[in-house]
Amino acid sequence: MNEKVANDLLRQRLQAASRKVRQESMRINREFAEIEDVPDA
Repeated sequence: MNEKVANDLLRQRLQAASRKVRQESMRINREFAEIEDVPDA
């Protein structure tokens, strides 16, 4: 496997991981937003 192919695969894996992290972060932010204004939370 040459260097360009390896770099392309790494870039794709990093992009996919970044999307997963972003989605999870958005889910957590929604959960916090739901309880943010609840006085007893």
